[in-house]
Parts: sequence; structure tokens; C-alpha cells
Amino acid sequence: MSKWKNTLKIFLIFLCSSAIASAIYNSTHKVPSFLYFNKFIELIMSCFILHLLLLFFVKSIQFLFVLMKRIFSKTAISTKASSNFLLYSAITLSILFNCFLYKGGIVEMQTKKYLKIEKREEIERRLKQSTNVPLKNPAQRTPLPGPLGGDLEEFQTLVRQIPNDPKAHNYLGNAYKSLGRYKEAFASYKEALRIDPNYFTVHRNLGWAYEELGRYQEAIASYKEALRIKPDYASAQNGLGNTYNKLAQYKEAIASYKEVLRINPNYFAAHQGLGNAYAELGQNKEAIASYKEALSISPKSTTVRNLLNNLEQKTAYGIEKNTVND
Repeated sequence: MSKWKNTLKIFLIFLCSSAIASAIYNSTHKVPSFLYFNKFIELIMSCFILHLLLLFFVKSIQFLFVLMKRIFSKTAISTKASSNFLLYSAITLSILFNCFLYKGGIVEMQTKKYLKIEKREEIERRLKQSTNVPLKNPAQRTPLPGPLGGDLEEFQTLVRQIPNDPKAHNYLGNAYKSLGRYKEAFASYKEALRIDPNYFTVHRNLGWAYEELGRYQEAIASYKEALRIKPDYASAQNGLGNTYNKLAQYKEAIASYKEVLRINPNYFAAHQGLGNAYAELGQNKEAIASYKEALSISPKSTTVRNLLNNLEQKTAYGIEKNTVND
């Protein structure tokens, strides 16, 4: 029983020492919070391996002394003593070798993790600083309209700073699109996709640009590619519905809008688009219900309110006319 108590005490001692060492290491080396537990486990394993290593090393030395004593005293060496010495020596060397391999693997994995973290932090830092890029000649700035804000030159500078970041090219593409410079916008979007072909946001943005130019088939292809990568991408699905509406493919548009509302029931634009599609098909009751749903989400929308009023007037006139004819 005393042996188990001693073992438990030893285990608790190196467990507490591992926790303390882990806390000190994490604070001094600025280890990210999501790696705290990994570092703690690593130190526990290191202590455990070191404990075993010392145990078998001491045993090996002990047997070595026994063997040396018997050799010098010219007494017979038992087979058990020699085999125990070889066994403990082999275990010691094996643990030592595996310890080096384990440590090397841990160092390599942590190096890769830290490099990724540093790279991400550097990119985020540059993205934050990009909005304050100083220009030699302020008169050369090209203000961007709409909610995007800023200047075109800021995004151009950002791309020069981090040319291999697809986000930078996407931002530049959005800037060009806001200025109506679609040729440069397409070039930026395609460069972003060259770096990251699965960047679904860029596929969606390409769809928007193609739709604005009336290149509806290309827009549909871009939206579908975005949805292939991210099936529950509501804005791409809504863009697909808008494009179908413009092609007078109202049944396909309704299917797309319903899928948007499955993903996000409060998607205002999808309710409005759904109402437009129903109205074009003459399904006024469904269109009115969709417009009312849109207004429940955004009551200040004058566009939807006007559409709803006009449709209700037409519907009332149709009912009144039918009643007179009867």
C-alpha cells in the first residue's frame, strides 16, 4: 500500500510541476491560448518519459555495479543478473532514442504552427494598416463610392504589400467594380481564384459583376460554383434567384429564393425577390404574402411597400371587375 502511495505522490508532484512549468512557459513565450493544453500535455509526457528513463538508468547502473563486483571478486555471474542488465540497458537506450524522436517531432510541429500563426497575424496586421497607406500625392487618390469607402490606391498598395493573399485581390476587385471598371475587377478576381480556387466569396462577387453587365449565363455559372464550394451560401443563392428573375425563369427563381429562406428565414432581399417572381407569374396572393414578410423584416422599405400597394390595388380591381361582370 505504501508503494502505491509513494507512486501517487510522485505522480502528483510532477503533475503540479508540469502545470507550473507550462504556465511559466506560456506566459514568457506568448503561446496562443489554443496551444496551452498541448504544451501542458507535452510537459507531462516529458516528465513521465524522464521519470522512466531515470528509473531504468538507475537500475542499469545498479546491475552494472553488481556485475563488476562479481567480476572482480571472481564469483560466478548468474544468467539472470546479466540478462537483467542487458534488458534494462536496452530499455534505457530505447526510451532515450524515442525521447529524442518525440522531442524532434514536437518541435517540428510547433514550428509549423507558430509559422502559420505568425503569417496569419502578419496578414491581419497589414490588412488593418492598409486603410492608412500614405500616398505621396493626395491628388492622385480615387475615392470609392458607396459603402466600400476609402481610395482605390489603398487597395492597390495592399496588393503590392501582400501579392499572394487572395483577400487583397478580392478587395481590389471590389474597388474596381464599385468604379465600374469591370475589366480590372475581373482580372483581380481571377488572380484571387488563381491563388485560392475555392475562395467562394470571389465566385459570388464574380457572379454579381457578370449580373450587373447582363452576362447572365456567366453569372449563373459563378453563383453555382460558389454554391458547389459552400452549399449554404445564402447571398450566392439569392444572386442566382435574381439572375433567374432577369431571365424570366421565374420557377427557377422561386426555387432559389426558397432555398435562401431555408438557410436564413429573415433574408429580406429573398422575400422581395420571391414576391417579384410570384407577381410575374400572376400568383398575386403569394406575392402579397412575400412582400408583407419582407416588410415585417424591414418596415421602412418604400420600394417593397410601393410594390405591395400596387399589387393590392390591382388585385382589388380584378375582384371588383369580376363581381360586376357576374
